[in-house]
Amino acid sequence: MQLNTYDIYTMILYATLSMVIIASSFYSLYLLVKSIRRVHVTPEKIKIYACGEDLPVNKASVSGLNFYWGVVKRSLRNLYATIRDKMHTGILSDWLFFMSLWLVIIVITLSLSAR
Repeated sequence: MQLNTYDIYTMILYATLSMVIIASSFYSLYLLVKSIRRVHVTPEKIKIYACGEDLPVNKASVSGLNFYWGVVKRSLRNLYATIRDKMHTGILSDWLFFMSLWLVIIVITLSLSAR
């Protein structure tokens, strides 16, 4: 069975319309929840407080790198230990092998998902 251009355009229109309806309903739900849960920000809530002391902003900041490694070291502790102990040898050819392996895995995954 071969589809004519009218059928193809109709299917595209229905798909687009359904995506718009779904996105609109989710956005409406988001706005409803946001309007119900009003957050009252007081100056006390946004004040920096650390271990019983008031700190200035420049002393209380944390770098983005610390946030990243905190997540990796706490949440992914076993994976981090495996990578650190078994894969991190300090030899450049080992690093090149693992990066090439990751590249091959990503390319195969993308090529299989594109079908």
